[in-house]
Amino acid sequence: SRDDGTTRVGDTVRYEITLRNEGAGTSWMDAAIRDDVPEGLEPVAGTIKLALPDGSEVSVDDAAYDPATRILAVACGHLRGGQAAVLSFDALVTGEALGADIGNVAVGYGTPPSAWDPDGTHPEPGAPFSPDGGWDAWEQGRGKAVSDPAYPPGAHASGGVLDGDEGGKRRT
Repeated sequence: SRDDGTTRVGDTVRYEITLRNEGAGTSWMDAAIRDDVPEGLEPVAGTIKLALPDGSEVSVDDAAYDPATRILAVACGHLRGGQAAVLSFDALVTGEALGADIGNVAVGYGTPPSAWDPDGTHPEPGAPFSPDGGWDAWEQGRGKAVSDPAYPPGAHASGGVLDGDEGGKRRT
């Protein structure tokens, strides 16, 4: 970690995205987390993990991140009221972050039981997720929660990332 409150090109930052169902007596079936990774951040291979409501953790295949679309998406399973899944990964800060908005926004999805198809496809928690028919069609009829942008230290909507030096680790 840096002691000066800055983020520089070459640093590695850790993201933790929590998808929580706070509704008592409710469920989100086949929940998923989608993160449109901003230009200037590149997920580090082998670091994607999903913590499940039972406390276990699964390693997520690197294929959950599509560099062509910059989408990182992971199936989370069913989240009953009060349960949460936490997606974490490290990202390398690249030169594209200089002068750019690298605010990371994640979206959580879930299907209410009344709209859930028990005979449909149900990916295992931690599996890379890419909906058949594309995201726009898949989002219809599902609950959706969008995070506020998360920034590493010293970064903000109008930039703030500094040119690189020795590189360090950050947690956001």
